[in-house]
Amino acid sequence: MLSLPAVVRALAGPRRVPSAQEGAKVVVAARRDKESEAVLAEIRGAGSEGLYVHTDATEPKDLKAMVEKSVATYGRLDFAFNNAGVDQFVQNVQAARYRGTLGLNIGKNFDTPNERAAEDYVTCLRAVYAHASYVAINVSSPNTEGLRALQAEAALLALAKELDRTHPGAAASLREGLDETLTVLRLNVAPTLARTLRSTNCIESMISVCREHAGNVKRWRDGQMALRWCAAGMVEAGKQLRRVNGHLHLPKLRAALDAHFTGNVTAVSQNEDQKAA
Repeated sequence: MLSLPAVVRALAGPRRVPSAQEGAKVVVAARRDKESEAVLAEIRGAGSEGLYVHTDATEPKDLKAMVEKSVATYGRLDFAFNNAGVDQFVQNVQAARYRGTLGLNIGKNFDTPNERAAEDYVTCLRAVYAHASYVAINVSSPNTEGLRALQAEAALLALAKELDRTHPGAAASLREGLDETLTVLRLNVAPTLARTLRSTNCIESMISVCREHAGNVKRWRDGQMALRWCAAGMVEAGKQLRRVNGHLHLPKLRAALDAHFTGNVTAVSQNEDQKAA
């Protein structure tokens, strides 16, 4: 078990008492005074220091007041978590009664060792599966220390193997997108641009314009003619294109690609060029 006597955490979920048991000073930030006072008593009973601050997480002024009181009491605030756990998450989803396409994002607890991360993912997936149109398995949250270590291929394959037992469809999807996921992460693509690159909308839009542009051709003489019409269609499509989301990150992506290929491509000597010619 961790020992964190110098850590101050502001928590709104079920991690409050376990955090106290681990030695952290806990600030209980919630709206229900009676229940929160009971939790505070448990925290103190676990031998840790605790503080309750009435907080509505949807009100910026409440959050500011909570931080100020925490710092005034303990001199610092190291972590703040507002996740009440997967069970509460599912209750919120059910209460919303949303009828559209719904994607749910799951991840491991911040203090679960990476070698046991699969257990958290399976637990979350089992809880949310029936309520989601699709589930995103989060392995790159910057807010969870050490989570990016899960981006190694072996770790992701191990996670897929664990998911095979109960959710083979999810395991297959994870394996299917593995190469793309690792490439985007290896090149450190910004999230906004990564979402654009994972979508085929840009390509499909251009293909649609090219197909429409060449729709009046009745007889294709040869492949060169097809290439010319395709090029003309792409020029026409270019007039309708807009800047993609995350376009400001494209120079950084280009630099990452240049560095990647520079490190993986062996230079060809002049003699080899002449022989190849």
